[in-house]
Amino acid sequence: MIRLIEGDAATRAPLEARLAGSLGVVGSLVTSRLSRLECRYKPLKAGELATLAQFDVFFSGVEVVMPDVSAAVIERATELRARYNLKTPDALHYATAMGSAQQCS
Repeated sequence: MIRLIEGDAATRAPLEARLAGSLGVVGSLVTSRLSRLECRYKPLKAGELATLAQFDVFFSGVEVVMPDVSAAVIERATELRARYNLKTPDALHYATAMGSAQQCS
């Protein structure tokens, strides 16, 4: 997501192409709330209000779903981190996606 907003045209093009089918499709993009923190941290700290606004628009889109980090997600993330030696943020992202995929099934 950071590269989608902050990247140059060559970086953004394949990302935009990949996400084109999701535009306007309610709930078609799932990410954890941690993604919002990670994306907004740098522009907020640097006072880059235009970039911050772009992230806010992205995260408020009808496409984006950000499930809460529940106790079940934390437990799954802990297991994933132990099993695959993932960093905590990566384990949380993965566990959030797994929980959303199960809800959609």
